[in-house]
Amino acid sequence: MSTPEFTEEKSSQPRSRNKKSAIDSEHISEKLDAGITSIKKDLKDIIIDVREFRSDIYTELKDTRIVYTELKNSHSQIIMHFQKTSLHIDEQLNNLSKKLDKLNENFRLTWLLLLGSMLAIILGLTVFILKS
Repeated sequence: MSTPEFTEEKSSQPRSRNKKSAIDSEHISEKLDAGITSIKKDLKDIIIDVREFRSDIYTELKDTRIVYTELKNSHSQIIMHFQKTSLHIDEQLNNLSKKLDKLNENFRLTWLLLLGSMLAIILGLTVFILKS
């Protein structure tokens, strides 16, 4: 009779372990499911963040292209205006140089006329003095 009791005790212990392991496996399964769900949710959030980040990058690249194009165009316009201004200054310098040359020529002619007039006056006075 002692053997059947012993066998009952043995059989009762594994049954309690099976219940405990079943509860543990259900608990572990629930935790795993919760963890997997959390990971899936986090992955979806990461995917959304990556898409937003990519969109922001494309927007920034577009803005950068626009700014670069405007700077390039304005740089070209500045160079063009600088060249026009430089040509205008060169033309003005040439005109001033021509006017200065003309003034120098007129000054020489005026100087020669003045010297000639002074010589004529001196000769006229000399002749007048000699005749008197």
